[in-house]
Amino acid sequence: MKIYTIPKLLLFVALLFTYSTKAQVIINEINYNPPESNNDSLEYIELYNAGGTDVSMDGWHFASGIEDTFPNITLGAGEYFVVAVRASAMMAVYGIQVREWSGGALSNSGETITLVDAADNLIDSVAFEDGDPWPTEADGMGPSLELKDPALDNNDGTNWQI
Repeated sequence: MKIYTIPKLLLFVALLFTYSTKAQVIINEINYNPPESNNDSLEYIELYNAGGTDVSMDGWHFASGIEDTFPNITLGAGEYFVVAVRASAMMAVYGIQVREWSGGALSNSGETITLVDAADNLIDSVAFEDGDPWPTEADGMGPSLELKDPALDNNDGTNWQI
């Protein structure tokens, strides 16, 4: 049986606290097939910082799904950030300013969206589908996919709602 000394125990507690409060940016909402006819100008991806600290997203980029590399953007703890195919359409329809992504589009039949940091370390990845167990109403009928619980697996279709 190993006995931990006080300094090791304190180090463990400090590491545990640091891990539990670090920034955790996740893909939180996806509008992959808006109801517009042959246009898809309202496609977007919403990111959410579910962690306890601010995070710099400088150089972060999408490795799959769409194309975009973020400039020096800081996402505060508990804050959201939206990237979209057309910033002007998002302002006209939803009244919000968003970052317009630089290229690509979301597949209407599902695909993997992967967000990595500037060193290509995985931040988050979601492989969504347009069928069960994913909410099928998000496939061209108007609503977006919204994550139910950021603490649970966002690759589980049952953790998404419309």
